[in-house]
Amino acid sequence: MKKIIIILFVLAVAVVSCNKSGTDSKKTELASLKKQQAELTSKILKMEEELAKENPEENKKMHFVELQKVSKGTFTHYVEVQGKVESEQNVNILPRAMGPITNVYVEPGTVVRKGQLLATIDDAIIRKSIDELQNRLDLATVVYSKQKNLWDQKIGTEIQFLQAKNNKDALDRAMSTANEQLSLTKIKSPINGTVDQVDIKVGEMANAMKPAMRIVNLQQLKVTAELAESYLKAIKIGDKAKVSLPDLNKMMDAKVTFVGRVINPSSRTFSIDVKIGNSNDLRPNMIAMLSIIDYKAKNVFSIPMNIVQNDQAGQYVMVAVKNGDKTYASKRVIKTGLIYKGTVEVKTGLTEGEELIITGYQNLNEGDLIKL
Repeated sequence: MKKIIIILFVLAVAVVSCNKSGTDSKKTELASLKKQQAELTSKILKMEEELAKENPEENKKMHFVELQKVSKGTFTHYVEVQGKVESEQNVNILPRAMGPITNVYVEPGTVVRKGQLLATIDDAIIRKSIDELQNRLDLATVVYSKQKNLWDQKIGTEIQFLQAKNNKDALDRAMSTANEQLSLTKIKSPINGTVDQVDIKVGEMANAMKPAMRIVNLQQLKVTAELAESYLKAIKIGDKAKVSLPDLNKMMDAKVTFVGRVINPSSRTFSIDVKIGNSNDLRPNMIAMLSIIDYKAKNVFSIPMNIVQNDQAGQYVMVAVKNGDKTYASKRVIKTGLIYKGTVEVKTGLTEGEELIITGYQNLNEGDLIKL
């Protein structure tokens, strides 16, 4: 048993010795390869430096770009603001007499004309008063007629004639007032339009403080909005505008028809109106987006804003310059104006016909080789 243990121990020691010898051999070989790699790298770098000195142009890094020719055109800037659709005639009708409602002749959606009867208020008491006044007026008229005939014949006194005339005139005025009160019991439409809301019912008491109904004229619509006071000089009546109605996916052209001259002290804004005519799709209080031209310049340069870069000298863009059969990147310092939807007006720094680098411009330096 002891012999077997001794033999196994000897074999284990031999195996360990062999493994150690193999590991040392690999380490030696790895160190040799690394040394060779360092020598090759050094030789490569040295040869690259020598070649770069002999022909520096051929060793410049080539950049792939996309170009766009510079040309003059029209640059337009818009003021954009959210507004709402309103009717120029949107009327809440208030009863002008007290009493129970006796009839309602319309309902929401009814198209009405100006002066059309919409509802009536109980007028029984007023009619009784008119009947009584009429009887008194009839008598006063007869008395006045007789007194006048007598006075014309120089019969009777002047005071009798004047009293009869005054009594008749007073009753005439009372009758006129009573008839006006009677007319107030009839609720009529003050405009042409459509009944949008009815807030009264038969039997309810008419209340001069509570609207009876609302009538809207959908033939005369406008968009109203509030603009910051800084635009007061830029926006004027007659300016062209575009009206966008997001809910209807609809766009229309219009003009500014009103520019407020009073600044709201709390919001520092002024109001504007843009007439949009009529449409069966439009409704008051619908959201509308207004785009109004506040600046327009012809025969100017405009370029994508994203290609404009900044450094210590200010704003600049990269352009392509050809020299023989090679094309290089060159910096152009520019002065910009207004920006609208990713496009900026360029006031100085560019020349007609130059080619802007619009793709691959981020890592370019002056004199870099470029290729389309």
